Amino acid sequence: MIQELTPLLAPDSDFRLFAMIMDETVEEEWQARSLLLTVPHFKLKQRQWQWMGAHLMVDHIFPGARLMKDANGKPFLNNGSHLSISHDGDLLALAISSRPIGLDIQTPDPRVLRIQRRFMNAEEIEWVDTSARQLEYATLVWACKEAVFKYFGTGVDFAADCTVRPIYDSQSLVMDYHGRHGVFTFELQQIVHLNRHIVITNSANLPPR
Repeated sequence: MIQELTPLLAPDSDFRLFAMIMDETVEEEWQARSLLLTVPHFKLKQRQWQWMGAHLMVDHIFPGARLMKDANGKPFLNNGSHLSISHDGDLLALAISSRPIGLDIQTPDPRVLRIQRRFMNAEEIEWVDTSARQLEYATLVWACKEAVFKYFGTGVDFAADCTVRPIYDSQSLVMDYHGRHGVFTFELQQIVHLNRHIVITNSANLPPR
């Protein structure tokens, strides 16, 4: 039920990646594990499965550890590990590391092209709009910025603070950040799983260009 995707990442990755499908089997797994947690009331069944799924994955990786959130809603573990959670439709993913980490999942959707000026700057729009893979690259730009937002947990202006460099056929993506948190160049990884782009970063130590 819980699938580890770490083998799909670069061999020197300093984090682990897990995924699971959100459906009725989540409730069956929850009952089988008998976790001593009270499930909050959610109006949407999918939201309940996501809550259960995140706690099930944490228990799978670190039995007994508690999933918590800081004042900004950023998740963390009480054992000191860093983690990031994302979901898209029926897919839930969790990345875990000894360092800060950000994760996002996106399904390519033409609607992202209609709102690209809300999250992309002129430099990004130029290379995305002239590429032969416009939808894919716009989706990855969005996912990169979401992942970095989750890395910090707050205070990221997608269009003003972040610039994703032109993307090539590689697992590695590079994004320059200049905002309230300082000046960083992030190296992100991306994989495709169940037709979704999963983008992760826990590296902000590259020299700015």
